[in-house]
Amino acid sequence: MYSYPYPRIASLVAAILFAGCAEVSSVGAPSASPGASPSQTTTSAGISLPRLPSAPSSAAPASLIPSSLASAPVPESSSPSAEPVVAPSSLSSPAAVSVPVDPLPSFVPVTKVVDGDTFDVLLDGKTERIRLIGIDTPETVDPRKPVQCFGVEASKTAKALLTGKRVRLESDPTQDDRDVYGRLLRYAYVEDGPFFNEYTIAQGYAHEYTYEIPYQFQQAFRDAERAARETGRGLWAEDACPLSPVAAAASAAPAAVHTSTPLTSTIGSADGHTWYASSFRTAKYYYCDTDPGWQALNPVNLLSFPSEEAARERFPSYALHAPCG
Repeated sequence: MYSYPYPRIASLVAAILFAGCAEVSSVGAPSASPGASPSQTTTSAGISLPRLPSAPSSAAPASLIPSSLASAPVPESSSPSAEPVVAPSSLSSPAAVSVPVDPLPSFVPVTKVVDGDTFDVLLDGKTERIRLIGIDTPETVDPRKPVQCFGVEASKTAKALLTGKRVRLESDPTQDDRDVYGRLLRYAYVEDGPFFNEYTIAQGYAHEYTYEIPYQFQQAFRDAERAARETGRGLWAEDACPLSPVAAAASAAPAAVHTSTPLTSTIGSADGHTWYASSFRTAKYYYCDTDPGWQALNPVNLLSFPSEEAARERFPSYALHAPCG
């Protein structure tokens, strides 16, 4: 910091102001008379006035500037020196902005449709068999079982929706990655199409199916099945599963007491009759042993009961096909 001699500066300023006064114009101004003293001037009226000193140059005489001030160094400005303004590089030369983008869903081609709930895809260069989670369609290709009611329709629908298409597969953290047959357990979303698992149930081509542990969409699939059943879609329609020729003939025949050996072992009848029902998911009736209709039931799904009460307890939604004869 510098200390400034304020009294001396004030004197200097006063001297500069005094020296800067403009000289009086010569028009109407007093002029020097021939005999006047150099320090006097005479007006046009002959009046002698003291002569004002002539205006000095704009710079103050060196003799009027105090020597201590003249030799003092000029202090630097206390304000920071101005620096050139540089435009940000992003403005002077725009650069590409990297925006994170979610990867596109990965779709894989379907190479073969096995049935309504099973198909093959080409995944990572090899063929993988897919078993859809949460659904079960009537069988059409299982060598251990006959073609089941509405199985053909379910298989045709799967082929129409999946053949030549691509699907996005999604696993479920609540389920195993593969089933006991080595098939991948997945949900399938058809490219530009429906969520296949749910769609199949909602249209009545499949039942909701839970294997031991509840899965992610269990409630949604059960709701879809309930809606399909209540509206009679697909396999839930009244005429969806007509009786086979054997069953039709048996139903048309007059009721008679059946005395042949039942297809499954039975417990002694508590009410004098043996009662039969099918465990297949589309089954709707239970049968008295005098009703020949029970003979048309698939032996794989056939169950027998010692009383009507036991049959109704096991299948509370089933109706009696025909009274005992």
